[in-house]
Amino acid sequence: MYFWNIKALKKDIIGEKLTEKDRFIYAFIQFSVYTIAFEYLLSGHVEHSNDWNQFEAMANIAIVLIGTYLIYKANGGENGQDFLGRYFSIGFVVTIRFSVLLIPMVVLLTVYDIEFRSESDILTTSPLEVFMYILWTIFLYANIAKHMRLKD
Repeated sequence: MYFWNIKALKKDIIGEKLTEKDRFIYAFIQFSVYTIAFEYLLSGHVEHSNDWNQFEAMANIAIVLIGTYLIYKANGGENGQDFLGRYFSIGFVVTIRFSVLLIPMVVLLTVYDIEFRSESDILTTSPLEVFMYILWTIFLYANIAKHMRLKD
């Protein structure tokens, strides 16, 4: 594992000495940093933030990290093949397919907000919103893991 020595890392890459486990560790660390930074920066800019925003951010970090690890294991772990290639290509298609589910979900949440929440409450995140998005994200990662096995 290299943190500073780019020449040694490039030498290992050229010599094909980087294992699937090494690639996963680099990707996992990068996903962790990006996800935590995104959630932290986003939570600082939400005008009407509440405890549910914080809960959703923490849950999202946990889902991304645990989900990525489980996807790595579904690919065969350190004995798997082409984790990053499969992760990004399968993840892209599955995310596009799952994004279609967001449209009716957003419509239902909007109707719920209009019908059952006061005008001032609509500006804050509700437990129902958090639950729906967490559930969507869990199913997204589970579906990516399912397809990583490359069996129909």
